[in-house]
Amino acid sequence: RLSEWNGMAMAATSIAPGPSFEVARPLDWFQLRALLWEIPDRPNSWEEAAEAVNARCPLSARVSGETLRGVRELLSKTYPQTEGTRIWAQILYSSVHQVFSVKPIFMNLGYLGEIEGLDLDQEDQQLFPFIALYRVTLSGVDCTGRDVVDVGCGAGGGCRHIWKYLSPRSVTGVDLVEANIAECLRGPTEAGLAFVQGDAEALPLESQSADVILSVESSHSYHSMPSFLREIHRVLRPGGVFAFTDHRPMDEEWGERRTMAALTKDLSESPLAIEKVWEITDGVARCSEAIADF
Repeated sequence: RLSEWNGMAMAATSIAPGPSFEVARPLDWFQLRALLWEIPDRPNSWEEAAEAVNARCPLSARVSGETLRGVRELLSKTYPQTEGTRIWAQILYSSVHQVFSVKPIFMNLGYLGEIEGLDLDQEDQQLFPFIALYRVTLSGVDCTGRDVVDVGCGAGGGCRHIWKYLSPRSVTGVDLVEANIAECLRGPTEAGLAFVQGDAEALPLESQSADVILSVESSHSYHSMPSFLREIHRVLRPGGVFAFTDHRPMDEEWGERRTMAALTKDLSESPLAIEKVWEITDGVARCSEAIADF
């Protein structure tokens, strides 16, 4: 059923950005990401910042330092006390829920490959690639009777899958974006399944309250990976498991602190003990190629 979910996704991406992008005009999508991901909140020179954005986005209309400064000031007023990548997440995902005619259930790149023990009912078969990314991330992790937390839960598809198939005691989804949590709460509610708005670097959870924490393709937008990993260590119970996957560039396209090398360093220096590392890029790439074929 690959063509069905792909058709939904590809049709949705052709829709113009929603009203929340009005706060970033006249910047286009790529310029906004460059501004919020790569330019300091208070750069030494806005003209230098403009040169960097124009170099990053050669196909976009050139922008001036004054334009960037004006957009950044407006964004700071609209999203007070919020750092650049957090602003990006709120603009992006709020718009996703406004413009998609088919509401997203999962917000990951997907995975195509063999997953042991993945037996889905007919309703969930069409979501196989996105569910598969969760399951390959949880390889070897037993969730039975345990308290599970999904940080960066998006629209809640992963939480609902774990609750339905993996027999946990509880599942809690945490996401920064109010629109994502609102979408989570649109679905059926059950005792033991909860969704909470919160920052991954200051989790709204008690210390030593989770047995399993997972994070699927979310941490690349966090301000500080070391702060996030310290929070994971705080919330996990002794003997608990952190299951993690993310996509990072090899070069500094997203800034120096978001490279694969920086991620490897952050993980090695965290208070967590690394038990197993495995490469799933091929399976994610196969999924991306399958989407491109339609």
